[in-house]
Amino acid sequence: MDLRRNISRALVPALRRITHRGQYGASAPRAEILDADAPDQTMNLVDAEVYLRNRPQVERYLPDILGRALARAWIDQTFRGRFTLDPVETLRDYDVHLPDSIDIEIETTETMRPRVVVYERGKTGRRTRLLYLQLAMMAGR
Repeated sequence: MDLRRNISRALVPALRRITHRGQYGASAPRAEILDADAPDQTMNLVDAEVYLRNRPQVERYLPDILGRALARAWIDQTFRGRFTLDPVETLRDYDVHLPDSIDIEIETTETMRPRVVVYERGKTGRRTRLLYLQLAMMAGR
């Protein structure tokens, strides 16, 4: 399975379609409004079920998926609560399956921005940090 085609590049839900009713004025383009509580494919983290089977796949694909999860947690309090309590199970519920040796922890920094830390458990039980992600606020001109 080619994971590059199954993972959307959008970090937040996008409008599914925009309908046009003419060109200008009162008949300007009208965007479809999405119901955040309705089960909708636009809120998924991946487009199709993903099985990351080893460390190289986790290191390559999981940062994009976790970036989407962090962005969603920023705008969806229900998701944030689930993701904070059990990130691995939440990812599994959203069709992202990780190896048993992978642990994920959510840490809150002094700035109150969550940090997602991914660990790999070795055969001896010792954990090694693979990566971490954190939303950063930036402004540019």
